[in-house]
Amino acid sequence: MLACVFSCDALFETGYISVNEHGYIVTSSSEPEHVAIASKLAGLEGRPVNAHTKESAPYFAWHHSNTFRS
Repeated sequence: MLACVFSCDALFETGYISVNEHGYIVTSSSEPEHVAIASKLAGLEGRPVNAHTKESAPYFAWHHSNTFRS
């Protein structure tokens, strides 16, 4: 069921969201399969990510290049 996994973590792991080099959420420009996903993405765009640090930046950069649906 969509609601069971409808979290930021699930959206991150499936590439709908990523974290830019400044530590803010960016959302995929590709069309989501469901209107609920599009609505959730709109509410996340531009929000700061506290987990983005100097140490975690390489991981977020890797994810952005390899998983994000840009």
